[in-house]
Order: sequence, then C-alpha cells, then structure tokens
Amino acid sequence: SIQQDIDLNGELKQRVKQLENELKDQHFTDQNTIRELQSRLAELQTTL
Repeated sequence: SIQQDIDLNGELKQRVKQLENELKDQHFTDQNTIRELQSRLAELQTTL
C-alpha cells in the first residue's frame, strides 16, 4: 500500500542518515590516527 511505501521510505532515509554519520565519525577517527602517527614520526626523526 501507499502508506507502507511511505513508512519504508522514512525508514530508509533514517538508515541513510545513520550511515552517513557513521562514515563521518570514521573519517574523523582516521584523520586523528593519521595526525597522531605523523606526530610520532616527527618525534622519532628528532631522536634519531
């Protein structure tokens, strides 16, 4: 029925939003990891 389609569409939109947010979080985590590694590498290079 049309109502079921509308409900399903709403659920799918919510799921897409949720996945987008998870991707953003993962991106920030990755960026932080890269910065941390760069910082450690810089420290190592100064001690070597």
